[in-house]
Amino acid sequence: MPKISGADIAAWSNPSQTVQTTLSGAIEAFHVFGPRFRFIKTLPLGCSLLDVGAGDGSLMILRDWPQPARTDIEMFAWAGERRKGFDRYAASEIGWWPTEPPKFGGMQFDAILSANFIEHIEDPLAFVRWASTRLTARGRIYLEWPHPQSIHLPSTNELAAAGVTVMVGAYHDDMTHQRAPPDAEDVASVLRDSGHVIVERGFVRVPFFDRQLAIHARRVPDTVSMTLAYWSYTGWCQYLVSETARD
Repeated sequence: MPKISGADIAAWSNPSQTVQTTLSGAIEAFHVFGPRFRFIKTLPLGCSLLDVGAGDGSLMILRDWPQPARTDIEMFAWAGERRKGFDRYAASEIGWWPTEPPKFGGMQFDAILSANFIEHIEDPLAFVRWASTRLTARGRIYLEWPHPQSIHLPSTNELAAAGVTVMVGAYHDDMTHQRAPPDAEDVASVLRDSGHVIVERGFVRVPFFDRQLAIHARRVPDTVSMTLAYWSYTGWCQYLVSETARD
């Protein structure tokens, strides 16, 4: 993608533009057409799912909303601090990688999802190897993390100067990030060596609906929605889905 400036993002998300959706409609469509939603909603019946780096516990929302609700999926949360949303999980643990990894009594999970976590730890490949050991025979893994091109995007301050408010504009604006995002080929190689097949990978992008969301977000304003829309438009995040190889 050509070099993008804060002015480019401001023009793309100009709140005076005509919209074809409501704010709630844009939010719902943005999630429905995203890979994280698809991963959760298409898990086999009665799965157990570990949410690593669970943040505020909002992943639980995607299990139940929008339809179809997948209340048959039993979800577990692990993060560095307990948040209010954790009360809805089947169980949760608090810890710091790698000294306090998820334990859950040695439980094996049918699926592990980790979004925007591996870029914060010193040895992300060690985490990927660990995750592959905590899966059942039908195990699936979803990983989502910044793409290297996020390093070169407009900074949070540059975007703010152009009238666009986001949580993180460029990769290094988050001081908790490691020097560079994990290399996708390295991650894929570790998973293959662990007996997994890569079944899906790409950018976390939802064209059209990201712009609809951005326009609404600047009108409200809504920093979270604007951040998601900006990340989608710029290809800020990449994702990878793997599953245990079948005999």
